[in-house]
This record gives sequence, C-alpha cells and structure tokens, in this order.
Amino acid sequence: WLIDDGIANEIGQDMVRIKRPVFSNDDNFTLTAFGRSFDFLIAQSIFTHAAQRHIRRCLSQAAQVMAPTAIFAATIFKGREDYAGTEWRESDPLTYRLETMEAFARESGLVCMPIGWPHPSGQFWLAFAHPAHAEAVKKLCRQATRMWQPRRWLW
Repeated sequence: WLIDDGIANEIGQDMVRIKRPVFSNDDNFTLTAFGRSFDFLIAQSIFTHAAQRHIRRCLSQAAQVMAPTAIFAATIFKGREDYAGTEWRESDPLTYRLETMEAFARESGLVCMPIGWPHPSGQFWLAFAHPAHAEAVKKLCRQATRMWQPRRWLW
C-alpha cells in the first residue's frame, strides 16, 4: 500500500510510465532477484523496524548487487542498546548502536559510516559502501555534515 500511495500522492502514474520502475515486496530482502547491479540503494525507515537478522540479510543482499562505487543509504534510530528481538516491529521504532551497524556491514564485506544529514523524525542516516570506495564516500559524508553545521559569520 505504501508503494501505491507514493505513486498516487508523490510521483504520479506518468513518472512510473516514463521511468518504468520495478518494485518488489519481498520481506526477505532478496535484492538479487532484480538481476542487476545498482549505483544507489536507500532503506529509509526500514532498519528502524527490523530485527538484526533482517538487517544482516538486507546488507548481505545489498553487497551482492552494489556496483563498485555504489552507496547504500539507510536510517536507524541510534540507541544505547540494540533491539534483541527476532521479529519485525511495525509500530515500535527500534534502536541500534553505530558499532553494531558497523559490525553488520563488515560481515557483508561493506563499510558503514554516518552521513550526518538531518532527518525530520530524528533518525540517523548511515552510508554503506564497498571498502575500495570508502574514502570517496567518507568525503561525501563529511561534506553533508558540514552543510548542516551552524555557520559563523564574520562581520
């Protein structure tokens, strides 16, 4: 229903007809089902409801479909503790530590770094990338963080 709602209220049928996107409602995050690689992936408000097994599966699949210079942006709610349950939690926002997300990334052969871009609901943006592309992504993350820092004006 979220995809249908997004098309109806955000992008419209004309954009779908022009761009011809392909959608998958696979709750097992089988990103390899698309049969192609991607330059950009986004998981906004997905990991905030996902158990650790879901996140691990998603990152594993993402690593397989990410082009060498791809960036995968995802949001979490940062917390002092990691959600330890095993089920998807639709109504409750779940928290994870940055160290946990970095460990999940390493398991899949990726690196994880904070983006530093604000989110209206207080979520925290992370970037995942292949290690060979990590320095370029870190630079982009630093630029994003600087864009949102208060400016000091000299008069």
